[in-house]
Amino acid sequence: MDITSAVHTLTESANTLFILIGAIMVLAMHAGFAFLELGTVRKKNQVNALVKILVDFAVSTIAYFFIGYSVAYGVNFFTGADVLAQQGPAEEDRQHGREKAERGDTARAVD
Repeated sequence: MDITSAVHTLTESANTLFILIGAIMVLAMHAGFAFLELGTVRKKNQVNALVKILVDFAVSTIAYFFIGYSVAYGVNFFTGADVLAQQGPAEEDRQHGREKAERGDTARAVD
């Protein structure tokens, strides 16, 4: 293994770790928004607020995979693996797509 491939592997691993930590932070932000909203409503409405937050998260995730995935990658989410292997995006593009999903979902949660 030469130094160039070792540096490339280390760079890709660091990028993946950075995106993973970012995704964990976004999920933690959702929990924080849930607690914040629960603190602003009366006790009888807390279940309704939690259901609204969970439904919002679910709808935004499904919308990303049906609409945002094709915008981010240029291929349909249901495209077969053989097509994705031939025209698959670079690692940086996949990471940017994950960031787009996280940002869009967070924007809906703040709303």
